[in-house]
Amino acid sequence: MNGKIINLEELGPLIGNCLRSPRDEQFRTKIKKIEEFLQPCTKAELESKLAGIEELIGKSTGFLAILGKPERSAILLQVIRELIDSKKVIEELCQAISPNGNELELVEPGINAISSVGTGKSAADNQIPIGSALRTGAGDLETTTDMEGIIHAAPENISAASSEEEFFQ
Repeated sequence: MNGKIINLEELGPLIGNCLRSPRDEQFRTKIKKIEEFLQPCTKAELESKLAGIEELIGKSTGFLAILGKPERSAILLQVIRELIDSKKVIEELCQAISPNGNELELVEPGINAISSVGTGKSAADNQIPIGSALRTGAGDLETTTDMEGIIHAAPENISAASSEEEFFQ
């Protein structure tokens, strides 16, 4: 996964301006700007720069004590850690699907009209995972066109439909 590279020199003024905001509503608005700045970054990029980000936040500790808002550094750091955690969850959920060469339709083409690439045995058992796709024959289109099959998106589990016809609608 590619993402934005964090430039700490560019991030430093954003953090400083955020932490030094005279009013809480400005502080919250500027936290949103920092989140927007960091959102395109990958989890790995955020983790690799976390120490630098903590150092930037730490530079405002004295000023925050004078301002009477010492909790702001902890709040901002928590927001950044939550962003990293949310990216961990997304990366765990969004795994690339790639064939391993053992799928039924790859081992013996034609044996299974449903593509099981990335789904393991579930496709062969008609348990199509939500968000996957399946390949079916193209019927008469195979003889009248160059079409060899149709790939259907599976936004819901096939068992949620009362019939195959309903599922394909």
